Amino acid sequence: NGSFQFLFFLVIIYSSCIVSDVQQTIVITGYTGGSVVLPCFCADPQSTVTAFTWEFEQGIQWIQVFQDEKYSGRRVLFNEHSPTNLYLLISDLRMNDQGYYSCITESNRCDLVENRKTFAVTGYSGEAVVLPCSCTELLAKPEQIQWIYLIKNNFRDIYPKEQIENNKNIVKLLNPNTPGNLSLHISALATEDRGHYQCVSSQQTYCTSFHVKTASTAAHTHSDPVELTEYTPINVER
Repeated sequence: NGSFQFLFFLVIIYSSCIVSDVQQTIVITGYTGGSVVLPCFCADPQSTVTAFTWEFEQGIQWIQVFQDEKYSGRRVLFNEHSPTNLYLLISDLRMNDQGYYSCITESNRCDLVENRKTFAVTGYSGEAVVLPCSCTELLAKPEQIQWIYLIKNNFRDIYPKEQIENNKNIVKLLNPNTPGNLSLHISALATEDRGHYQCVSSQQTYCTSFHVKTASTAAHTHSDPVELTEYTPINVER
């Protein structure tokens, strides 16, 4: 029939409005020329949302859907009369619409440095790596700090959960005495530790990813080529 099938990956992040399926990635299928509804709503119907946004991951940046010209005339809130229904309807789907979308209700707490950007960090097996994350004000004390790891389209809590549990890696904050420094230190790296990590503070999200090279300490030098994993979870089928 000439149409293409493609997938949307939805990441839900919350602040004052506790969003249903928070921090889960939902896979949604759409077809070129058709429409798709991306679900997002407050779990508590009595919640009030003061500000929220829909964003689309484009390269290493997150683009606001309601400010991007490519969505002009094709995007609308599914039920704008319901204050807790944040569903996004996108019509006349195109191939370049596929990808990761985030529904975010905003917070006025700790503002993260380089918020919503993705960085590449390289580590070596058997060694340690630091994943950078910090508030713009180092004395700011976020109400919540969490590091999560994306595996098979689902998030796994690695801090503080795995710091408490018996884990082969030593997972800790780099400088726990500075409340605004949220950088994560992971030691005893293994190849399976490579992938996509997120720092979450007061329901704002900062993303960093790294690739672990399976090289011994003595073997690697500054001239070694940097090997990065491209995180491309989109499947397109005819």
